[in-house]
Amino acid sequence: MAKDYRDSINASQRQRGWIFSKMANEFVKEIRYVDSFTIRFGDTVLNFSQPLPHGEDDTNLGFVVSLYIKYGDEGLLFCPDLQGPMSNKALRYILEIHPTKLIIGGPPSYLSGYKVPAQSVERGFENLIEIISKVPLTIIDHHWMRDEKALDRLELFREVASKNGNRILTFAEYLGKENRLLEAKRLRLYDDFPPSPEFQKWMRLSHVHRPSVLPPL
Repeated sequence: MAKDYRDSINASQRQRGWIFSKMANEFVKEIRYVDSFTIRFGDTVLNFSQPLPHGEDDTNLGFVVSLYIKYGDEGLLFCPDLQGPMSNKALRYILEIHPTKLIIGGPPSYLSGYKVPAQSVERGFENLIEIISKVPLTIIDHHWMRDEKALDRLELFREVASKNGNRILTFAEYLGKENRLLEAKRLRLYDDFPPSPEFQKWMRLSHVHRPSVLPPL
């Protein structure tokens, strides 16, 4: 089940989707494109959203499809890469679903004022506040956790959620583990644990030759 690469998509996503469709034919019986599609497996319902903006409304970064899994009284909504959501269209979709649990990519605060306008990032945080005021459990992943200061700001969001009888957690906290924020420490970890000389040599290959040479382990 995959996003349709022929509709509501940008050029890079279309290219990657087409390549994936050719590769996947080697190991799957069928590829089903599921934009705005519903599938039932017994008492479990999978409801795929319409294409939602990968970031702001009217972004040129393409689209993503969210997945709502419903079983009995439980409803898990998985919203990868919505970046907040910064999109008001995505916000309305989430609130209309009324999930009991939500997994969502947080705002890209580490790119604020650099690659993403600061006001767009703050809109993502404002929309997230509205969500955690209404959704019983929100799990934050992806972009926000690339910011080393994310956990400090997360405490303020915990207060908002708690006042409304809800919770907001990282994936690590949900699993009862320590927050490590490895992606936020990427540059420091690269210095402390550099790749092998063989891997660095492979990285220096041209973009023409690199795809035909397997990277060293």
